[in-house]
Amino acid sequence: MPRGRCACNAVAFEVSDEFVVAYNCHCSNCRAATGSAFLPWGEIEPEKLTVTKGTGTLLLVGYPDGHHATRCETCLSLLYWTGYEGKVRVP
Repeated sequence: MPRGRCACNAVAFEVSDEFVVAYNCHCSNCRAATGSAFLPWGEIEPEKLTVTKGTGTLLLVGYPDGHHATRCETCLSLLYWTGYEGKVRVP
């Protein structure tokens, strides 16, 4: 099971290795976020992602009932964001 975390270790998560789709995005926002030529991400159903540490330090940026990004409140690391058709995107 793949695991992820924020830069300051305040938040950790696990995600099933059952991604619906995977991409390497080359848009200017993704290049700026990573400092590289692309941002790899996969899309998955939200129930297949579990925050295992730091649920109290999650920061929601955007609309709770619409498109939003979930970041660490302490270091602002991007953890995951909403996709389409109810899925989430995980870098």
